[in-house]
Amino acid sequence: MEIDDIDGEIVSSEESDLWVNGESKELDLTFEASEYFEKLREIMTQNDRENRAWTICDLEIQNNGQFKFTFSYDEPPRLATLKE
Repeated sequence: MEIDDIDGEIVSSEESDLWVNGESKELDLTFEASEYFEKLREIMTQNDRENRAWTICDLEIQNNGQFKFTFSYDEPPRLATLKE
């Protein structure tokens, strides 16, 4: 999931990569899922000591139901083209 502030507007990627058994496929996120990620980002930014907002969220779900989130503050590659 990629989210960034572009010209004062929060923009999120509509597509994400889905990896299953080492094979990559594109996953089209629903509007509702995007809204939840945006809300999560907003809450995490408010609770960050430096008010940093993550731009990339990787969600890994294992076959046994365990999951983990990884957050990055780097330039989101899919959304970078919108800043040009």
